[in-house]
Amino acid sequence: MGLADVVRYFTHAFTATVIECALVSLVSELTDVKLQMNSVTISVLATVTSLVVSFQANNSYARWWEGRNLWSAISTNSRQMAMLLWIGAGPPKPPTDKPADKDKKGAQGQPGPDTSQDASGAEGQMAGTDAKDEGSEEHDAVALLIGKKSYINLVHAFAVATKHALRGEHGPFYADLYPLIAFLPRYNPSVARPGRADVLGPWRSGVPSDSSVDCDVLAVPLTPAFKLNSTCDEKTAGESTFDMLARAKDAATRLGGEDGKAPEIRIIELLPPRHPPPAKIYDWFPFIRQLERFTNLFKSDERLQASGRDKSGKRRRSGGVRLAIPQEILHYLGLYINTLLASGAINSSITGPLLTNLLNLSSALSDLEKVATTPLPSAYRAHLRLTVWCYLFFLPFQLYEYLAWLTIPATAVAAVTYLGFLEIGGQIEMPFGYDETDLDLDSYVLRIGAQLGAVTAFPTKQPTSLMPLSPLNQPFVPTLSMSATDMLGAEPPPTSPTRKGFAAAYESPATTLSSDEDSSSDGLALSHGTYDSERPQNASATLTETCNSATRPDSPRPRRSVRALETTLLANAREAYEMQYFQLADLEKPTGLGVAVALL
Repeated sequence: MGLADVVRYFTHAFTATVIECALVSLVSELTDVKLQMNSVTISVLATVTSLVVSFQANNSYARWWEGRNLWSAISTNSRQMAMLLWIGAGPPKPPTDKPADKDKKGAQGQPGPDTSQDASGAEGQMAGTDAKDEGSEEHDAVALLIGKKSYINLVHAFAVATKHALRGEHGPFYADLYPLIAFLPRYNPSVARPGRADVLGPWRSGVPSDSSVDCDVLAVPLTPAFKLNSTCDEKTAGESTFDMLARAKDAATRLGGEDGKAPEIRIIELLPPRHPPPAKIYDWFPFIRQLERFTNLFKSDERLQASGRDKSGKRRRSGGVRLAIPQEILHYLGLYINTLLASGAINSSITGPLLTNLLNLSSALSDLEKVATTPLPSAYRAHLRLTVWCYLFFLPFQLYEYLAWLTIPATAVAAVTYLGFLEIGGQIEMPFGYDETDLDLDSYVLRIGAQLGAVTAFPTKQPTSLMPLSPLNQPFVPTLSMSATDMLGAEPPPTSPTRKGFAAAYESPATTLSSDEDSSSDGLALSHGTYDSERPQNASATLTETCNSATRPDSPRPRRSVRALETTLLANAREAYEMQYFQLADLEKPTGLGVAVALL
């Protein structure tokens, strides 16, 4: 509870009960009328009131604690799923013919391999194959890292999207959500001119915080996030802002408007990670909150939703809970796991835990929706408040006989106690808002991001059998202080700089880089969205031609090596760790990031 809540509770007690106690005391003291009641009636009413208040407070706290446990489950399952995907998923296994198929082909008289080639021809063919494999190996390793990191970002995006959905913040246009899901398809690509009916689930939302656009208009993003105050020559995601907007215009021509023309393109600003309704005078002066509650009784639900408040005065976005985006993210994660299993990139022993984590995330999402959309019955809350106020109303008639003028402070203490429990129950009944008594969803999401960043900062491949052979390893201390290399009588395994990353440094010295190549050609710039090399010559090649090593004889060198990506992942982990300690005010500042959208 914050100071504002304490002031509000005292205001509730003082405005009603203390004035009534003063009137009872004045009448009894200055007149011959003695306002007294039988103490038995008040005692029975006090017992009933205590029970119902305790039940309401316990029920509300149970909802608050259930929400906290569900977010703990999301954090645990997200971390486990990320670790299994990062460590357990490998490159797809090439298809192999079964022995039975080979025997069947031989029995049918099909020609076998040509064994008449001389030794020199065989060696030349093997050398060409080795060169081709060497050229595609680094490209495939980088593509594998990109794929795994992208889908682990979706695991983080699930928590972020769930946070926004529980707060009634609809759509993907938030600075902490859009960069994580921007690569997901926007519409059905098999349609010549996709329209509104072909827009996929995560993108079926309008422009955020823009009253000049009809709420029925769909905003389909066309670009990654870029700085709004950037110059036309400043590069984002490898291309200048001018080129990015030109490409967005070309992409918009593929979309079909209602009149058959190309849709309107608009640049919008991404909303900050924390986007509460604007503060009002009641938030700065809590002692007049009673006036707001009185006026809310005469307001319709539509007016309350438009003002971003509920009847108790808590800040809450209108529109209800929409879980379309987190549910779609779970679908994509399930498809990715199925693809890994079908291609042989993971084995069945890892598939089981991955599917269990996926189902646990889906179950947590359903339980969070239950808590967010199922308030306590209004009749129960109204009768409970009536019971408490009746008890506080009749309490001075019993206490005056024994306490005289001290009835006023005694009744005030009782009012603060009972009304405080009622107010606490109302505050924590819906724990997904922006108040101090609500769950700190922003902190939970940032912690999940930091945990996943720590997972992806760990190299995917490590020579676990060679790492213990270090002069720093004393496995038998304190009994034996000799290091592993001393016991073996050998030198530690040599390492050599290489573009292929952590594990390859322990492998063949053929991958060693020269000092010039190591310093100039690898490009270790860590700034987000920047590149230190020019665009490749075959930039117009399709994604399938680029990623499928089986169809390209000469693989282009990736613009980022495995070693550079491992360094970048370490930097990402450090930034995610530092973001855990951001203040709430920092999360509400304008982001300065924009995205171009097509309005359908």
